[in-house]
Amino acid sequence: MSKITDKVWGNINYNTYLIIKNSCSIIFPISALGSCVSKNDVCFLFNNLFFCLYSYLMVGKIENKTKDVNEVKRLYDIFIENYNELNKMFELENPLEIFNLFNNLLYNGYLSKNKVFNSSGEDVRDINIISGANINMGIGVCRHISAMLTDILNNYGIESDNLIGILKLLPADIIFKNFIKSMSDIYNPSIDYNLSDNIPTPKGHANHMITCAKQGDYYYFLDGMQKMTYHISDSDNKILINDYVVMKMKDRKYKINKYTEGLIALSIDEEEKIFNKTDMIFEQNKDVFEKFYDNNKEIYEDITDKMLRMSKRN
Repeated sequence: MSKITDKVWGNINYNTYLIIKNSCSIIFPISALGSCVSKNDVCFLFNNLFFCLYSYLMVGKIENKTKDVNEVKRLYDIFIENYNELNKMFELENPLEIFNLFNNLLYNGYLSKNKVFNSSGEDVRDINIISGANINMGIGVCRHISAMLTDILNNYGIESDNLIGILKLLPADIIFKNFIKSMSDIYNPSIDYNLSDNIPTPKGHANHMITCAKQGDYYYFLDGMQKMTYHISDSDNKILINDYVVMKMKDRKYKINKYTEGLIALSIDEEEKIFNKTDMIFEQNKDVFEKFYDNNKEIYEDITDKMLRMSKRN
């Protein structure tokens, strides 16, 4: 049965799917009201059919099966495969290496149409299986950047997931303390820079998405939007922190445990060495990345054309 329905939806474009879904969201309440008022068997049956269809459209991930979404997914998968050829070329194995090179290419436009990337959510198309393809259009925010990085890592054989949480800037006194400590020429260890003993726990709704990954005994929390990494707080394994921000993980418990329990972080010095190495790779191989862009720009254009034809969600 699923093969038949998949074939049906595979011949319907995304915009038609939205029309059907939105129509059902209007008709179902009217049908339910009519069924209650009339108490007619036909109305009751009609309402149940609409309820089944509406539920199916809401939870069945039908949008992922539509014709144009699948066309974009096919192009996007080709791009991901092409991208990982770069990681193989430079023999990158560690998630941090891949993360930092990705950031360099992303913010210098090599992954986007017209070689321009803007951190904007204004014209994005939030369709789960092609969320990362917004980057190829030249736009995106944390959820789209995280999606593409996660897709790259998983395709490369590194276990990864998107992770949501509440991100907040640390209080000014803590940022100041961390800044002073990072400036070895003016840091005086005899002075107490610990101006605040308690790092505040963010509260509220999730407002940020990052990529989490694990390899061997190590965990990695990678924020492509902010171009930074996080370590788990000593006081709470659901709190991620660096020198500037704090993030409380709000995702499913099993996912948080999967990327925290029994795992450790690289040291700051080890991270810095990896960043320096991949920064040098980027600076010394611009010709390779120019060729990569030229070889993939047609994919970016095709993805952009197809995605812009899809209606934005209200």
